[in-house]
Amino acid sequence: MRVSAVGWLYPTLERTREVATYTAEVTHNHPEGIKGAEATASCIFMARNGAGKDAIKEYVEKEFGYNLNRTLDEIRPTYHHVESCQQTVPEAIMAFLESEDFEDAVRNAVSLGGDTDTLAAITGSIAEAYYDIPAILRAECRNRVSEDILNVMELFDETVGRRKRASEDNEDLAGNVAIETAIDQLYVKDDENNFLFLITMFCSRMKSKGHVLVPFVIVGEDMFSDLDIYSLKEGDTLSLDHDVRMHMDTVTEGKDEEWFYFFTGEEELRRQQSSNVIMSIPIFDIMQIAYESEKVQGLVVNPFGKFVRLNKELLGFILKEYEEKWKED
Repeated sequence: MRVSAVGWLYPTLERTREVATYTAEVTHNHPEGIKGAEATASCIFMARNGAGKDAIKEYVEKEFGYNLNRTLDEIRPTYHHVESCQQTVPEAIMAFLESEDFEDAVRNAVSLGGDTDTLAAITGSIAEAYYDIPAILRAECRNRVSEDILNVMELFDETVGRRKRASEDNEDLAGNVAIETAIDQLYVKDDENNFLFLITMFCSRMKSKGHVLVPFVIVGEDMFSDLDIYSLKEGDTLSLDHDVRMHMDTVTEGKDEEWFYFFTGEEELRRQQSSNVIMSIPIFDIMQIAYESEKVQGLVVNPFGKFVRLNKELLGFILKEYEEKWKED
């Protein structure tokens, strides 16, 4: 259940199996324990390199002698908690083989009963390599682990090329895909559960000190103490350390309503020209500014794509939810 990293780290199946053996020998120095680690790592290696389920099944049966011709329905009635690899790894692989997506694979594993954390760890690791993990589940998992574990996860993702390094990406914006996913869910079904999920993603990003991109309008060339406004280009990001005299841009609805707005990332920003000065601002700050402003009705998220309007009532609810349940003391 801990061998999954090996399936991602090495360029050949032979080397993957060799290192899988080393990881097992420390605590499971038994032929069946070593075989189980090799089989799991092999499935992950093959899945991440594009192998289909039939090819994975054939390889495991041939190389490791596991019987993968049973069905989960046949296994469930008599399956119970067992500690042996030969009665755990084949069942976990079959839970993956019968699955339709990542979540379905994990549910299959848990549905067998018995040693469900081990089963789900093995099945989930193979399913991740085959299907990838939905952004919603990634965001929820990241919210549940400590900062030191997050650092290890991000370092691993950098190592295997699944995440750009900090110098190549804006870390302040990196987690905003969770907000975009939640908005997508609202467009699929506008109901209470999806709305509450969106609120959760806003709070999660505020807890992580996440930023968004906010358009500003320059109000006068003589109002800058140390900034050459003529050097500003489209898309420039300014630090709040600058002594800038600007006001946040707004979008209008009808004749009387104005709304502040922000973008969750560069892709949303590029949908339409909005302003010549863009600042990266903490999500909490922009929400509080909009909530307290007498000028606007609230905030619009990603106004030129799939957008969401947050009026003053909603902003107050989100800020209260964050302060009471999310903000660290």
